[in-house]
This record gives sequence, structure tokens and C-alpha cells, in this order.
Amino acid sequence: MSELQTLHVESLEYPHEDLPDGMKMFAQLIIEDYIWLQTLAVDSQSDGRSWKLRPECSIFRITLLRQSEMGGTRLLGYTEIQRDRILELETSKIVIHGYNPDFVCQLRTVNTDGPAQRLTATFATSWSLSHNIPPIYDMLDSKNSLQIWLMHERVLLAGQDSEVRAQLMSVLGNISLEKYKASNFIQDLSQAICAHADAVRDKFSHNGENTLLEHFQRLGTSLLHRYVQLGDLGDLNQAITHLEASVELLPDDHPDKPSWLHNLGVSLRSRFDHVGDFADLNKAFTHSTAAVDLTPEGHPNKPTYLNGLGSTVGYRFECSGDIDDLNRAITYLEAAVELTPNGHLDTPIQLKNLGIFLLNRFAQVGDLVDLNQGITHLEAAVHHTPAGHRDKPSRLGILGSALVQRFKRLGDLDDLNRSITSYCQKLLHSYSLAACSPSGTALARSHAAGIWAKFTHSFQPSPELKAYATAIDLLPELAWPALSISDRHHHLLKILTVRTLARDAAAAAIAAGNLQKAVEWLEQGRTIIWGQFLGLRTPVDDLNQSHPRLAEQFITLSRTLEMAGTRKSSIIDSPTPHQATVMPKDFHEIALQRNHVLDQIRKLPGFEQFLLPKSISQLSHAAKSGPVVILNISEYRCDGLILLPDLKEEVIHAEELAGLLKSTLGTTGRIERLLEETVDVPPGNSILSDVKEFNELLKFIQGTTGRVDRLQGCREGNLTPDQSFSHILSELWIKIVQPILKAIAINSPTHDPGHIWWCPTGPLAFLPIHAAGLYDEDKSFGSKLSDFVISSYTPSLSALIEGHRQRLESQPELQLLALSQPSATGQSHIPGTQEEVKYIQEQAIGKLDVLCLDEQSATPDNVRKAMRDCRWVHFACHGVQHPTPTESALLLAGSSRLTLSDIIQLELPNADLAFLSACETATGSSKLQDEAVHLTAGMLLAGYRSVIGTMWTIQDNDAPQVARDVYAHLLQTSPPDPRQSAKALHIAVQNLQKQGKSFLHWVPFVHFGV
Repeated sequence: MSELQTLHVESLEYPHEDLPDGMKMFAQLIIEDYIWLQTLAVDSQSDGRSWKLRPECSIFRITLLRQSEMGGTRLLGYTEIQRDRILELETSKIVIHGYNPDFVCQLRTVNTDGPAQRLTATFATSWSLSHNIPPIYDMLDSKNSLQIWLMHERVLLAGQDSEVRAQLMSVLGNISLEKYKASNFIQDLSQAICAHADAVRDKFSHNGENTLLEHFQRLGTSLLHRYVQLGDLGDLNQAITHLEASVELLPDDHPDKPSWLHNLGVSLRSRFDHVGDFADLNKAFTHSTAAVDLTPEGHPNKPTYLNGLGSTVGYRFECSGDIDDLNRAITYLEAAVELTPNGHLDTPIQLKNLGIFLLNRFAQVGDLVDLNQGITHLEAAVHHTPAGHRDKPSRLGILGSALVQRFKRLGDLDDLNRSITSYCQKLLHSYSLAACSPSGTALARSHAAGIWAKFTHSFQPSPELKAYATAIDLLPELAWPALSISDRHHHLLKILTVRTLARDAAAAAIAAGNLQKAVEWLEQGRTIIWGQFLGLRTPVDDLNQSHPRLAEQFITLSRTLEMAGTRKSSIIDSPTPHQATVMPKDFHEIALQRNHVLDQIRKLPGFEQFLLPKSISQLSHAAKSGPVVILNISEYRCDGLILLPDLKEEVIHAEELAGLLKSTLGTTGRIERLLEETVDVPPGNSILSDVKEFNELLKFIQGTTGRVDRLQGCREGNLTPDQSFSHILSELWIKIVQPILKAIAINSPTHDPGHIWWCPTGPLAFLPIHAAGLYDEDKSFGSKLSDFVISSYTPSLSALIEGHRQRLESQPELQLLALSQPSATGQSHIPGTQEEVKYIQEQAIGKLDVLCLDEQSATPDNVRKAMRDCRWVHFACHGVQHPTPTESALLLAGSSRLTLSDIIQLELPNADLAFLSACETATGSSKLQDEAVHLTAGMLLAGYRSVIGTMWTIQDNDAPQVARDVYAHLLQTSPPDPRQSAKALHIAVQNLQKQGKSFLHWVPFVHFGV
């Protein structure tokens, strides 16, 4: 189809150049006629289904007719003849299959001589067919047949001023939506949304209020389907806008009112689940209640509306804990189950919902009747769910959990055996099917794949690498690039197994002896969103030389798609439904088009691996300038994987590290909980104890925000901060750093240390590995990491590879932006920032041009412009870490901010060095441990090769000294080399240590990049 669409576009640009090819295609049409006639002569079907073989039903033919008509060829009048034959075919087909005979009689009386009359007649036929799509689709048993009707509607689309154009677009939208339900192709759903939006915007659709409301309703429903499929909050917000407009204007006695109210209630409940606004949940309850109240007894949809209302009230119980809400939810769901006829498609979900809330009431009240009834309903739900259904695994999982719960209460081994032996094996099989099913949503498939992978660790001698491969391959669909970053983060957090997926997959690969695959999976499954942005900004020089048109198309689509991620939010402020119909750029369609172009590129010789996940041979380039150490920590095992400059495609495994860390894990369970909640950790020297203790220490350190001098002292009942630091750093030295140095044969301390890069995963990303050492027992030379190497960090191997990329030979003159902001609104005064910039200016005299912004001149616009002009930047200001990671920011003039979202929009090809002398610029999010969502990583993504940041709060009187010493070293050479920034920071931090400064003063400073 894409090739035909391209042909159509080209015909519009060159309307008279298609005659030779047109004649060939006309000959093809004649050949098709003969084929059909010969087939008809031997057709044994007596029910009229041979119409499917008719030449008029060829997608090639219908698309060709449309193309030739628009292109000006007209194929010797063939188009006019075929339109009449298509109309005749439709009429005969409706008669054959018994659809609307009265309508057929009326249709045959219509004069089809003129274009307008013929269009109207064919529209009437199409309208009838669109209302019978489900039975027609079942009867035809072919997706291609439904595609014919879709293409037919496209043929029928008339000029912009046609009075029936809105209705035609609505029909097209209905058919596209039904086709999506059958095929699960997102292209069909996007087509439905575009068609319905077109219908809403059409000037003639506003002539009748009811017609316009129907268009609003259909557009809202289509958007809701796409939200369920892709999770774009913008789609959900627009759906609610349109559905609310429809419901508000539709009278209560309208037969569609309950259905529309129900859809609106479901949409609001979905938004509550996504955003957490209780106002949405309350409105969902109001609309769902109204849907039930307006539906007469005996109506076939009554059970569906009762199920929706029961689910909403159940949600409210889970939030409020009000047992009355739980009782009401169960009452509604029991009524829904009772009213639903046997064999109905909604039966399994109603039984599942009822079972879950009965189990909830058992947990609250302890009545065994609820537990037994809940299990009975869950067993029935599983029984009525067909094999291969995408919800089968989750329902099996809930039932297995319920059986274990009953075993704990009653001690019935039969329950335990059933849950472990039977249901777990069924679960494993069902989750594997669900993960590989093309009909599931990305969210459902990713969840299934993650559980499948987890189960292989529990129920098989060795984990299935296929399960992990499936789960990791699904990550780009889960974090769909057309979504905003916040929506992508929401999806990555929603599935617990995804949070640790890459680390667990690497652990499985290491256990299987495949170290290279472990490295590849860690790269593919971590920093997913940063990787997507790097992919959107990939240079295409080689492609541009050989296929410039394809390269241009790819670049254009990538730039457009980048706007999807960097938009502030998926929430679209649409105060009226008419304003909401001015649809933003359809990023989902752009993403699909870009995927299609990628497929085309990968078919070209030499570009087969274009933008596919990097292989170990490609990833080994990260170690171009020194060892890169990946520290992987999983609940199953912990390992150090090392890439070395001279060992291509070879990975060094720190065996001793694996043993030491594994011995500390014990039976403490899932490590990811340590940064989110308090857990009991067995006594003794444990790296887990260190993570927990360090987290508590950070909370103490970060009791106030801003660059301020903090009071030192003891926390009640605990060690002093320095004592805590000393213990943690010694553990890091013994358990992690020493085994790594031993594995790469770095045995002797030196005053001229080499460079090493650390790529820690999970909670290890929050520990100061660069400061590891013995600071109490042995302070001699050689007792700490900094005596052996200069340490830098990298969020991913790709980020390091990007930093090593060769810069253009012609670069602008070196200039440094020095920003000081001592008085941000609502923050403490930090006069040290001005002193800091003064030191920089003194160091730069005669060596480097400095552009200074301070106080009121440090506005976001001025700062962005200066960042584009200056290759080096220095920010001396407040920094804040925000609960929404992309809103973490550097504080500028007044109350303005330069957020992480702002930074990553700045593509700066000439950027070299960024020094973020502010608090918490490399802190990150404890919930998104492997996504590196902090300002320092954002600077790397924007294009800076080297970035100095801070892990937590810094002291206002330390920052000027560190800045002075860093630039004193950097400016010793001409021209200054930003690749010396790690060594410069190493020297500056050593100077703080020599002054006897405590850990709180020097440990926070870190270096990222090359």
C-alpha cells in the first residue's frame, strides 16, 4: 500500500507523466477481467461468495482507479464504467446476503448518471455496510476483504465542498476502527481518528446538532482506543473533551445516552489511574451511575454498565479504604454477573472483577465465605477465557495468588499444589503466548514478557534467554517514541518487571556464559529514552551520499518525532470540543512513517543494521580511551563486566566481585525496594545495608535544599555523617572496587593515574563509587581508588561512544558562558556563585573569551542563545530535583527555570564542556534508577562531551574553590582540552581533601563523559 500511496503522490506532482505506465496498468485490468471470468466458470460456491474474486474488488484496481482519476489519465473512461459496476456489485451483494432489502429497492431507484447522484447512492450503500461491518467481517473471514471496503471509501471521497463529505469521513472512520479491532494495526486506528476529526471539522457537519454530537462521540471513542493501545495521555484528554461535549448536549431520553455516559466514565477512570486526580474518579462515578440509572431493566447493555460502575466504586475503595464502597462494588458486580447471559464475551471480566473485590473484602473482614466465593469466580473467569486470549495469563496469576492465600489461611496442601504445580505451569505457557501475541497492547505484552522471564528463573533449572529477548525487544513499543517523555516514564514505571528487566536479563545471560549478550541487553534495556533521542539525532552522512532523498525524509521525520518527546506534557488544554478538533501533529502517524522509512533503509546494501541495537563489536568502542566497568546488580546475582581498549568483542568478568556481592544478597529479596521503602536487612557487612544506610544518609544531608553550609553533628541514635561515609566507602572499596582493579591488573598506585569509566546499574548508580577507599584504618597512599585511577561515569555505553565521535574540523571560536544566580526566587542567597564566576574570569584572561550572565540577565531565552553560541558553559546557581524528573531544573532569573526538558531540546553539535555547579544535578530518580533522568545526563544528550555535576547538596564556600582549580588546570594548555576536565576535577577534589574537608564537601562532585 505504501508503494501505491507514493505512486499517487508522484502523480499529483507530475499529472501527465503517467500515460505509458497507465496503458500498461490498463492492460493489467483487462487481464484481470479474463481471469475472473475463467474462475467464475469453475466456481463451485453457490452462495454468491464468488463476488470476492470480482475484478472490482481488487485493491490494486480500486487504488489504481483513484490514482488515475486524480492524475488525469482517466484510463479511457474506465473509471466511470467501474464505478457503476462497483455500485451494481454492492447492491447485488446486499441482496444475496439479506441486508436491508427495503434500502436496496430505494437504492435502485436512484439516478446514478451524474457524479453527485452516483456519490450519494454509493454513500448510502457504504453507510449500510458500515453498520453491518461485524457480521460482514465474520462472514468474509478475510482481512483483505475488509480492506477492500476501506479502500472503496477512499475512492468515494469527493471534493471539499460536498455536503456528504462529513458523513463519508465518518463511515471511513467507522470502517477503519472496526478494521483496527480485527487487525490490531495502529495504522487503521490512526486512519479512524483522522477521518472522525475531519468529519468534526467539516463545515456541513455543524448543520445538525445531533450529527455533530455523533461525530464527537466517534472521535472520542477512537481516541480512547488509541490511549488503551499506546498510552498517550493527550489522546485520553482529547477523548474526554469530546465525550463530555457529547454527553452534555445529548438529552436524557436519547437511546445512546447511557452508552455515551458509560464510555465517558471509563475514560475518566482511566485518567485517574494515569494521573491520580480524585476529581476524575468522582466524575467517573457520577457518569457511570447515570448510565445505569438511565438504562431500563432487561436492556442487554445493563450488565456492562453495572460492571463499569462496580469497577469505579471498587477503585474508590482502594483509594479511600471505605468498606461501604467495597460492599457497593460487590453488589453492582454480582448484579452484572447475574444479568449476563451464558457465553457472553463480558462474562470472564465480570467474574474476574467480582472475584478480586471479594478477595479484597476477605482481606478486610476475614470472612472465609468471601475467600471461597472469590476463588470460585476466579476459576470460572479462567475457564471462560479462551486459550490464547491476552488476559488469560493475568487471570491465571490472580487465581494462583488467591489459592496461595487460602493455603496460608487454612493450610490445605491441595491449594498449594494446585497453585504451584498446575497453575504456575499454565501461567508460564500463557504468559509466553501473550508476550508473543500481536493482538495485545504494548503494555499487556511487556507485562506478560516480564512475568514469563521471571517465571523461568523460578520454575526452570536455568532461565530462558528467549523470554528475556522477547521482553527487551518489546521495550521500544512500551516506551513508544510518539509519547511525551513523561508518558514513557509512566509506562516504564507501571510494570514492575520492566524496572529491573535489563539487569535481570543480563544476570540470566551471564549465568548462561554469554557475557557479550549481557552487555548488549544492558545497553538495549537501560536509558531507553535517551537511546531513542540519540537515534533521532543520528548523523546520516553515508546514507545522504548514496540515497539523499531517503536521508532527507528520515531526517525530517526524526526531527518532527523529537517534538513528541520534548513537548511539556501530553495534556492538551482544550476548553471547548471545537478547539480540541484542531488536532496537533499526529506524532503516532509520524512514528509509523519513520518505522516504514527505517525498513526501507535497512533493505539497502550496507545499511542492514542501520539504527538496530548495537552489537558488542560496536559497543566495544566505548572503551576507546580506557576501561569501562559495568556494574550489574540483580536479585539473582551481581557482576562486574569490563570492556578494555585492546580487546574487541571480549568482555572481562570480575569473578571475585560476583562472589562477594552474591554472598551479601542472602535472602533479602528484591533489591529495588531498598530505595523506595524500609526493609529489614540481615546484620553484617552487606552491600544492601550500605545502600539503605546511604539512602538514609542522603535524606539527612538533603534536609534543606540549596547551596548552603550545613550544621555538622550527630543524628540521634546514629553515627555522624563522616562515620557513616567512612563505613560505606570502605565497603565499596572491599566489595566492588578492589575486585575490579584486580580483574584488569591495576595493582599499583600512581601519581599519574589513568582513566576509568564506571557504568553502575540500579541502586548502585546512587553510590559514590569514585570515592571508594579506606579512610579510617589506613590513610596511606594506595588505600583508595583515586590513588590508582581517575574516575568518570557514563549513563550508557552509547553516551560514551557519542562523546568520542569526531567533531567537525571547522568549529566556532572557543567561548565560555559563565552564569551566576545568587538570588533565585524562594531560595536562600548564595553569594559564592558570584565569587565563583569572578575566579573563572581571572583564570581566563588572555586565554578564553567569557560571556557572563547574572541576576536579571540570566533569563531562559538569553541562556539558551548563549548555550548555542558558547562551546563551554558554567552554571553557578541553585539546582533542584523535581518529582517529575524532566522538570528538574537550574534556577535562573526571578522564578524562571532551565528544566531537563528544556535542555534535551537543545541539540548543540559544537558543545564540549558543561560545569553544573549546583545542587543535585546528577542525582536522578530512585524510581527510574536505570533511566539516568538528571541534569548531567541531559547535558550529555544535548551534545556536551564532558559534564561536571553533583550527586547531592554542595557547600556554597566549596564550589568557588573547585571551579578555580578546575579551570586553572584546563587553561594550562592552548587550546584548552575539555577531555582534561576529569583530571582537572580529580586535582580540585584532592585539594579539598588536603585541607581536611569532610566527605560532605568533596564526595558530591562527579564527572560524566569523555
